[in-house]
Amino acid sequence: MEFIKNYRDDKNLRQSFNALSLDIFGIDFESWYNAGFWNENYINYSFKQGQDIISNVSINKMDLLIDGNQKRAIQIGTVMTLEEQRNKGLAYKLLNKVIEDFEDEYDFLYMFANDSALSLYLNCGFKPIYEKSFSMDFKLNNDIKLKKLDMDNNKDRDLIIDFAKNNVFKSDVFSVKNNHHLIMFYSLFLFRDNIYYIKDLDVIVYYNIIDDKLKLIDVLSKKKFDLMDVINSLSGKNINKIEFMFTPNLDLNILNIEKLKTEDSTLLIRPLNNLTTNFRFPAMSQA
Repeated sequence: MEFIKNYRDDKNLRQSFNALSLDIFGIDFESWYNAGFWNENYINYSFKQGQDIISNVSINKMDLLIDGNQKRAIQIGTVMTLEEQRNKGLAYKLLNKVIEDFEDEYDFLYMFANDSALSLYLNCGFKPIYEKSFSMDFKLNNDIKLKKLDMDNNKDRDLIIDFAKNNVFKSDVFSVKNNHHLIMFYSLFLFRDNIYYIKDLDVIVYYNIIDDKLKLIDVLSKKKFDLMDVINSLSGKNINKIEFMFTPNLDLNILNIEKLKTEDSTLLIRPLNNLTTNFRFPAMSQA
């Protein structure tokens, strides 16, 4: 067994990692790599046996703006071990290698953990911290024709890439930058049918509608923008509520704020840092 890291351009090792990811999470990183979106901000820490990846912890380098202060953070994800190699402490060893490499260089490390693995992360010094959910009672009833972007269209894809790479911080309270590799992952897979361009505002929006609720997933812009202008430019019939999957840059008095309820996912951080009072990590920045 051998420890290796940062092997994205080694075809055999990368494909072994991808096979393990497909088996455990159903996630196809090879398509992401072939599309050119796996960049230097996503790094694997793994154990291999021969040419087979048997355990992995990945890191994502992120820039965050928290209460007006810019922070450098490491998000940990894709923690997985081949079934027959579990209960040997492999993930624990990899996590400690990540901590050793980055804790002195970055402001904090964080992850979104499954309940079944909480004890592993707590043993590595991570502590839980709780996000808020943000929504707004809002009447929207229009049929504006927005341009829907298609990831299979080269012109549309280039536009999304440009916005993802040059995206500004959305909120001084809490927002993320330097995460275009993750934005493109979500654009390729989870939210590829929910991408629209608002030409008059020069923004890209990700949203969907369920019954009378509009879920605003993300907004990409290369310059500062007014979120209410974006909301008023969305297309939706008989909408009564807007739910934000990020921290909205709006007056708190017009928002409904509650503790975010998540299923089998806990935000953990090391060292413990209260971050800010009211925040939600952008959904498209979660690894």
